[in-house]
Amino acid sequence: MKNSSRPAVAAGSFLNRKRAIISLAIALSAALISGCGGAGDTPQSASNLTAPDVEAAKAEGSVTLYTSVDVKALDAINAAFTKKYGIKVEYFRGDSQDAVSKLITEGRAQSIKADVIETSDVPGMNYLKAEGLTQPYVSAESDKIRSDFKDPDNYYTYTRLTLGVISYNKELVANPPTSWADLADPKFSSQLAFFSDAQGSGAARLWTLGENIGWDQLEKWGASKPLQVETPQLLRQTLERGERGIGIAQNDNHALSSQVDSGKTGYTIPSEGVPLEPAAISVVKNAPHPNAAMLYYDFWLSQEGMEIMADVGKKYVSRDGVPQPAGSVPLDEIKLMVPDYKKYAEERSEAQGKLAKIFGGEWGQ
Repeated sequence: MKNSSRPAVAAGSFLNRKRAIISLAIALSAALISGCGGAGDTPQSASNLTAPDVEAAKAEGSVTLYTSVDVKALDAINAAFTKKYGIKVEYFRGDSQDAVSKLITEGRAQSIKADVIETSDVPGMNYLKAEGLTQPYVSAESDKIRSDFKDPDNYYTYTRLTLGVISYNKELVANPPTSWADLADPKFSSQLAFFSDAQGSGAARLWTLGENIGWDQLEKWGASKPLQVETPQLLRQTLERGERGIGIAQNDNHALSSQVDSGKTGYTIPSEGVPLEPAAISVVKNAPHPNAAMLYYDFWLSQEGMEIMADVGKKYVSRDGVPQPAGSVPLDEIKLMVPDYKKYAEERSEAQGKLAKIFGGEWGQ
């Protein structure tokens, strides 16, 4: 575990178990969300936490977060929280599935160390909910978050909002595509690239696209044998180096920062809309520092916390009244393809099969 001044490195034994845990978790999630219990209370029997006692939170002295957010934004939020309340923030940071599977491991060992979890693995958050590893909590800040950005049972709230945009190299692509359909143009056939790793980190985003614009469009892209890289960071580097001209469903914050920092790339918001990949925050059940956990949750959703995320993290956020990242399109001008994560959990194996058939490679188990 690390404090807010530096990132964490996942332990080897944890990473060796990661893939098996993720596979089991997601495979069971659809059934569990429907009402089957797991370790701890089920969603039907759990009750909401009350508001935090600030003095008790200060006495607890620290709060531990598991997250997948970028370190620069994370450190800025943690520094502001510690300055305001004098409470130290420790954290584990990995990819979105790392945070979830680490908490699952601790829950099964009955050795919970996390107080709060914030990750872009919303299917995983639904699994944690169904397993009784997270706790309902209605934050005083939640009335500033629109209803479809909150779990109906109050187990989590969306925080940062990642949009899958079309990013492109300006030198290689003189007339950039303005719609998803444009990517099937033969002139782009050798230019396409996308990201997803062997655990299928990009699968839900491409599934959302397939459900909204038609799987036949993805099949047309697949016919051109697009380059697959593992992360949005690598996709950014691929475009900046000119190894490919177009990034499919690239993270909007990487597209924006690449455009500003390198000057070599640009990005477009397709006319059909963009897939949304939200992150969510939740209080861990039986958190070692429950008052600090609720206080930290509140701070993350507060105007101050969300402005830090938008400014430092270059992310759209779920809270009303927070300006979009500088240089980006206002969120209310963008059509969002909001994923149906319950349906995705039910169809995950089928979706993996479709994506493997279209693009090849591994898409998780």
